[in-house]
Amino acid sequence: MICNKLSDEFDTLVQPLEDAKGTIKSQISSIKSKLSLMNFSPAAEINSAVSNLESSVKDLVPEATSIDLSEIQDFISSCDYLKNGPTFKNPIALLRGGFNSAITQAGGFVNDLTDLLPEFDVANIIGNIFDKFSGFDLGLPDCLGITEAVQSLDTIINCIAGRCGPDFSSRITEMTNSLDDIYNDLNIIGDPTNANWGKFDIDKIYDDVALSASERIQMANVVGSVQDSKTAVTNAISDTIGAAKSAARIVGGIF
Repeated sequence: MICNKLSDEFDTLVQPLEDAKGTIKSQISSIKSKLSLMNFSPAAEINSAVSNLESSVKDLVPEATSIDLSEIQDFISSCDYLKNGPTFKNPIALLRGGFNSAITQAGGFVNDLTDLLPEFDVANIIGNIFDKFSGFDLGLPDCLGITEAVQSLDTIINCIAGRCGPDFSSRITEMTNSLDDIYNDLNIIGDPTNANWGKFDIDKIYDDVALSASERIQMANVVGSVQDSKTAVTNAISDTIGAAKSAARIVGGIF
């Protein structure tokens, strides 16, 4: 019974990865094509763009300590749409809505740079893949990303192989082949002894298109700035919502 449950669990975890294959393989092909044809920008232009992106994103979101719930409550009370609506009459919900807008705006900053500097165009695609590996909008249980999912799949295979006997030998072969295909198709580091096991193998992409050491450094700088812009907004959301909830408790639980 437990072995059958584990087998079913494998299928549950593997299906979203199978569904994601087409999109990610297309993105990998696009990254390689763009990098192969790219005329890299001067480092000074990249550094300036990275700095401007960081500054723009920082200006988007307030410091957690600057949130004044009383002011937000007054705003809601003075606006019939907010006061009478089912969603935004709650100050915390209104804050969340504002941050969703900030996330969209931060993405817009990156999109603006993709029109100016080709490195940001590629970095945006790479960042989209990284998001799937870390658990963004993939449809896996418990918000797992691809990295955690393939590690779990590998563990399930090991459990069945170690405990479920010869009746499951053909099933083990089937699951192993399925996981190997996912490692290959999604360009995943598949060695469990590697510290980056389960992560997207961006270095292999760079190897395949023969990027130089300086080009790799430049891409790492740009990819890092794109991902940092997302992290800055999501961290601000978490910190500010937490501070607002604490303040609400102090002033009488208005959320």
